[in-house]
Amino acid sequence: MPIYEYHCENCENKFEKIIFRQPDPIECPNCKSQQTRRLISAFALTSEQSVVRTGIDETGPCACGAPQRGMCSN
Repeated sequence: MPIYEYHCENCENKFEKIIFRQPDPIECPNCKSQQTRRLISAFALTSEQSVVRTGIDETGPCACGAPQRGMCSN
């Protein structure tokens, strides 16, 4: 079962959705808009010695109040 990340063009919400088959337009759970686009998901690989991450580790607002993580020092 693939999990895809989506971004709503209407309300800027980012969300994940499990897709069993490719449905018609994906609806935003926040505003119900169908103006969404699928994002390239980040993934993590682990080994005994280290963890290698690609992409963005976390999404959404930062605890400091910035609209996205990575926009501040947190």
